Amino acid sequence: MGLEQDLERTLLENLPGLGMILDGQGKVLYAASSSREHLGVAPEEMEGNLITEFLVEEDRCQLREAISAGSRWKGEARFLSAGGETRYHQISITPIWEGRGRLLITCDMTGCQQELEEMSIELNLYEAYREIFDAVNDVVLVHDLHTGAILDVNRRFEEMFGFNREEALGLSVEDLSSGEAPYDQENAVRLVRRAARGEPQLFEWRARRKDGTLFWVEVNLKRARIAGTDRVLAVVRDIDDRKRSEEELRRREELYRAVFETSGTAMIIVDRKGTIVEANQMVEEIFGVTREEAVGKKRYMDFIAENDLPMVKEISRKLMTGELSGPQRYEARAVTGDGSEKFLICFANVLPGVGGLASFLDVTEIKRMEKALKASEAKYRTIFESTGTAMYLVRRDGIITDINAEAEKLFGYAREEVVGKMGYADLLHPEEVERAKDFSRKILAGELPTPFQYEARALHRSGRVIEAIVTVSMLPGREESVLSVVDITDKKEYERELGRRAQELKDFVSMAAHELRHPATLLKGYSYTLRRAWDKMEREMREEALNSIDEATERLVELVEELLDASRVERGKLTLELRPVRLDEVLKRALDEMRMRAPDRRIILEKKVEWEEVELDLDHILRVMVILLDNAAKYSPPGEEIKVIVSSREKDILISVLDRGPGIPEEEREKIFDRFYQSGNGKKGLGLGLYIARGIVQAHGGRIWCEPRNGCGSIFHFTLPLRHEDGEQRAGGGL
Repeated sequence: MGLEQDLERTLLENLPGLGMILDGQGKVLYAASSSREHLGVAPEEMEGNLITEFLVEEDRCQLREAISAGSRWKGEARFLSAGGETRYHQISITPIWEGRGRLLITCDMTGCQQELEEMSIELNLYEAYREIFDAVNDVVLVHDLHTGAILDVNRRFEEMFGFNREEALGLSVEDLSSGEAPYDQENAVRLVRRAARGEPQLFEWRARRKDGTLFWVEVNLKRARIAGTDRVLAVVRDIDDRKRSEEELRRREELYRAVFETSGTAMIIVDRKGTIVEANQMVEEIFGVTREEAVGKKRYMDFIAENDLPMVKEISRKLMTGELSGPQRYEARAVTGDGSEKFLICFANVLPGVGGLASFLDVTEIKRMEKALKASEAKYRTIFESTGTAMYLVRRDGIITDINAEAEKLFGYAREEVVGKMGYADLLHPEEVERAKDFSRKILAGELPTPFQYEARALHRSGRVIEAIVTVSMLPGREESVLSVVDITDKKEYERELGRRAQELKDFVSMAAHELRHPATLLKGYSYTLRRAWDKMEREMREEALNSIDEATERLVELVEELLDASRVERGKLTLELRPVRLDEVLKRALDEMRMRAPDRRIILEKKVEWEEVELDLDHILRVMVILLDNAAKYSPPGEEIKVIVSSREKDILISVLDRGPGIPEEEREKIFDRFYQSGNGKKGLGLGLYIARGIVQAHGGRIWCEPRNGCGSIFHFTLPLRHEDGEQRAGGGL
């Protein structure tokens, strides 16, 4: 056997797949011993038979045509093993021996990832030896058994390392290595020597190309006998992409683990049956069970409170069946290891190929605080309404933002007429306004301590003067103050009456003093006389003096009783005014007001309905239109027009305001209607406009919402019912 033929077969025996040499008709001339591993058939059983006899019948024609074509071919076919098992193979066919033979290399793809990359066979050197040697996709090097010197390389070596064959024969292993331990000459020689002793070596190596770039390879060293001489055969495979993928996978796994463990929420991964297959440390904190107690032993549903189980099961079912997609957020109660309940916000989603992923945020304390806040608000409202005095909340600019029922009674204005529309100065007597404003300026500047109290005259709706004590206090953390107004009109009248009575009392006291002086003088005089001249006075004189003292005493007693008797006598909600209104009247007034507010802004009105009358509260719907138009003007770039579209539907009228502003993120399109909510758009305000607009629209029985506008901007829609069946007035809600 010549060197080339010996090398052919040696190479075929060392391929990672199964190698065979066929003749031009597809008869097997030589099969590598790995046929036993791949097909369960001994090489000698294959040799002399057509290769197609070992294929599934449906695939024979395809392979027969590929062999007959006499050109390079790559494809897939199914082999039948000796045990009758179907094995899927990737096949590469290359013509050899000037077209008289075929080199067939297969890789078993059944249940494993294809390891061989696309073969780039450049078979234009010499006969079968070089064709086989260069047809292998991996780099093949032949080393001297004793020195490790490179004796031969295939064409793939030049493609991978950049050296041609002549250059390669003058290189050492160190020239092809990074040179940094353990990828240096010393370790390379050690590995080659082990292979030379008959110990196959499979390892990863940091290699160097001709241009100096470093990359990862997998090296398989085996001792092989070639042309009667023992050599070390090195098969080198480029695994740089795989190593990068492994590194990226490792990085992603580390990132996943970091997120999984530090998310601040309890996170679990479940299989399709709901059994927990992974859990982070927060699971123990929230559910009271350790990771070891949960993984593989607990089901997701084991932690859900019984009353919430149907809801959670239904959400899980819909996620698994595809009826719901994307993360699902819901609230549920959980039962912890000690039997206590916790309120959770849950997020669940499908985890492809595994089952599902769920995270849990403990909001038990938040729920408690919400409950306490509601109780606090209820307490505040109760106190606010039960103080027995008129109470007002006033903004920094003096506008009244809230009043209680006592304030309505005191001044004669309904709450709807005052809140957001009147300033506290509107309730004062004109002569008191400047003094009250001066007090406000000093309070805001910190020059006057709060609570600060002063007297002022106010005006009832009828024009009647109200004399009052005003107490001003600043609300901590808010740009508002609370004003308590106590009606002291009666008190002042009483004080004036008291003044009159005081004068009368003064006259009375003067007269009483005169009346008391006489008997007191008698008592003093007679008592003095008796004390000095008792023994010298006759009996009749003593009796007379004592009688006079007795009479004076009686008089004093009578006067005191009269004074005591005199003292005893002295202590003795949004209401709608619905009426038929033509929509064009409302829109005209709204547009007129906007032209005054934003004269440079162009507003286009487009109607898709004949003007008709709608039952509504003109002032309140005008307020809604102005709020929406004002927002559109505020957020749209200069020069952009605003469009108003009015269209009719079956049961209601749809009014839309279109702007070209920055738009509103999807997650904020409901929140912007909440009280005090401010979108992150740089525009600041109190955040009450859209909240008030929603309250007005809902009070009319309509609804209001926002959606994105094509191009950019937003569209605000609201509806008004064409008719009301509950009379001309309708109580509002939400304000």
